[in-house]
Amino acid sequence: MAMHYYRNLATLSLAITLELFIGSPLATSALFMRSQFPDVAINWTPPNRGTPANTEGAGTRDQGTCSEGETIPNPPLTALMPINSLALTVAERPTFFVYVPATSAQTAEFVLKDENDENVFTTKIDLKRESGIVSISLPAEVKPLETGKNYRWYFDLVCNSGKRIFLDGLMVQRIEKSADLQSQLQQAKERDRPNVYAQNGLWYDTLMALAQMRRSAANNATITADWKQLLESAGLKQIADKPLIDCCTIQSSAVSNPVEPQRSNSPASSN
Repeated sequence: MAMHYYRNLATLSLAITLELFIGSPLATSALFMRSQFPDVAINWTPPNRGTPANTEGAGTRDQGTCSEGETIPNPPLTALMPINSLALTVAERPTFFVYVPATSAQTAEFVLKDENDENVFTTKIDLKRESGIVSISLPAEVKPLETGKNYRWYFDLVCNSGKRIFLDGLMVQRIEKSADLQSQLQQAKERDRPNVYAQNGLWYDTLMALAQMRRSAANNATITADWKQLLESAGLKQIADKPLIDCCTIQSSAVSNPVEPQRSNSPASSN
């Protein structure tokens, strides 16, 4: 009997405590925090199109430095590319993202080539010394990428000595935008579009849509968490928390075959 009484008393005490908590400032604060940080839903869904010929997309083939006095960066120069997966886009002129560590190199070079190894676009970029994720967009004068064809892109840090620290032969393929995808995008809110692209295996479009949201709302913790989740799901955890920076100034651009640079003979590496 006594035990039954105490159990009822404990239940009543718990109910009163919960009722008081629900109406308290602490509970209101907890609900606010949950609304500001909902579950992150953006995960990379690789396209079901086989394995690409080059699977070293996210790593640099030279983890060296421009000079002997510099510390080898960790993480090194890294392309924002999914590990062991095709990287597709529906964009006519996609944007490419690279993590650039702090370096004494003042110049970088970006090159895009077609299936015949012909140059489509090349540009030289002035760098600052700050580290972060930079983006290179194809300008309007560049011919749209053809659907169903594989293109390769290259990003080199050009040291003052002429040595290069480089990302080599990274792939991009443009596909047609299906009627189903078009319908999904039209129905989705802007906030949900990166997830639509991700679920359809469109890496470059997912990254670009989320990057635009990060730039327009740099202090939004939910968007920042989405970005981190996306990169981690694609095997890029080491750079998932690196900032987006507008570090670079394009020196010049051309749509002609550049002189092939002499690259360092450092051992190849990948993530």
